[in-house]
Amino acid sequence: MTLPKPLSFAIGAAFASIAAYFVVDARRTREPDWSRGIETLDAVTRATLDELGRRHGLSFDVRAAPSGAGGNVHHGVVRPEELARFVRWLDEEWSRYPTCWFEATRLARVIFCRELVLEHERVGGFVDGERHDLYLETSVADEAHARRAVHHEFAHAFDDATSHDGEDVLWTALNPPNFAYGAGGLSRVSDPAASRLESASVGFVTGYATASPQEDKAELFAWLMTAPEEVRRLAAGDPYLAAKWDELCARFGAPCGATTAALPLAKR
Repeated sequence: MTLPKPLSFAIGAAFASIAAYFVVDARRTREPDWSRGIETLDAVTRATLDELGRRHGLSFDVRAAPSGAGGNVHHGVVRPEELARFVRWLDEEWSRYPTCWFEATRLARVIFCRELVLEHERVGGFVDGERHDLYLETSVADEAHARRAVHHEFAHAFDDATSHDGEDVLWTALNPPNFAYGAGGLSRVSDPAASRLESASVGFVTGYATASPQEDKAELFAWLMTAPEEVRRLAAGDPYLAAKWDELCARFGAPCGATTAALPLAKR
């Protein structure tokens, strides 16, 4: 049956208005109320952050309002239930770290964000070395990926604070002959396959590691902290990757002195 055009238009407009109302109302209902700040979080999550901050000298901030239109960093509003889940994973991973690692990074604040965008690309986090801030994306549902991201971004903070130069000539000398890094992490971050072990090549734990020396080190650290046996399998027939493993262990052991033997970073 076909309705007369005026009636059809009226009915269509009415349904559109009703639909729009419910969409707006649903968004209003789902929008988190951060008026109480960190107190919005459940007691367990608050206690976890308090203990983590006390142990490693960190403060925590939540991006509770959407970013403006300007600048290179954009984000949405953090959702408490997602943050609670992420904090649980963060605590489990960072509780394995010795204090000497945090002292080396000089990190002061961790900033939780949702749908974090840097230079028009979705990212899992980034380091603001000048302010000693670490931004972390909280909406990642893939637990394994989120745990790797926590280690990956921490490795960037460690690298930024302890490396002698941006090019890291000592590190790049460990690469296969005639290899040249790509255009940086942002050039590969939109390719999810690049961060999987299946994308590994000679000298590199993943395809994403080939983007820059910084991503190479961060990727290797993240995989060593979460799946060392997989890295061991790759390194068994790859002398370049094996040499990088040894070098990375030496670098993370340097600030820790006599406690080096107790570090959680797997030895080859």
